[in-house]
Formats: sequence, C-alpha cells, structure tokens
Amino acid sequence: MTDAKHITENIDAILEVAKRIKAGKGRYSRTLEQEQQARDAVKSLQREAHAATTAMVNDEDTSQHRDLADIQRDLLKAHNKVDKAIDKSHDDVSAMDNACETLLALMNEPAEKTDENDGASARFKESAAAA
Repeated sequence: MTDAKHITENIDAILEVAKRIKAGKGRYSRTLEQEQQARDAVKSLQREAHAATTAMVNDEDTSQHRDLADIQRDLLKAHNKVDKAIDKSHDDVSAMDNACETLLALMNEPAEKTDENDGASARFKESAAAA
C-alpha cells in the first residue's frame, strides 16, 4: 500500500485526532488565561495583606483595611486556583502530546501494521480503546 493510500484509508482517524489536538490547544489557551488571572488575584491580595499588616505594625488606623484573616482566606483560595490551573494545563499538554503521537503514528505507520478488514491502523485502535 502506498503512503497516499494509507493516509486516505485512515483519513477519518487522522481528522479525529487532529480535532482533538485543536480542541486541546483551545483548552490550554483558556487555562493559561485562567492561571494568569489567578496569579494577578494572588498578587493583589498579597499587596492588600501587606498594607493591612503594615498598618497594624505601625499602630495606624486599620478601619480602612479588611480583616487580615479574611484576606488570608481569600489568598488561600487564590493560591488554590493557581494550583488547579497549573495542574489542568499540565493535563492539557499531556493530552495534546498523546494526540500528536497518535497522529504521527497514523501518518507514518507501515503497511504491514494495518488491519486487513477495514484498513484502519491497529495502533489507532489500541490508543482509542485505551482512551
């Protein structure tokens, strides 16, 4: 079987994997934006906590500041959002890497590894079954 024929016979599987890669890229971009927003929130809360702490240490009027315990709770939540966004971005990258490997395998697979019944690659069937 020629390379063109192999690709033609596996076009549906190739397109499906390409769609997974494109969707993963979109998820990854959104996750990076969420991570940046969470990091910005952390920095803002850290500045707020610093201002409140400085006012307490300098024996200044603290009525204009929120309670330090409330700021710390919000800061913990913001840190957790950063952590979740980082974990999610790692998962998105891993999923895209797996999809790229599958795509390369479909594109480069030799003729003797194809299924005689329908022409679909055996490796794609294995990876689809695992997913």
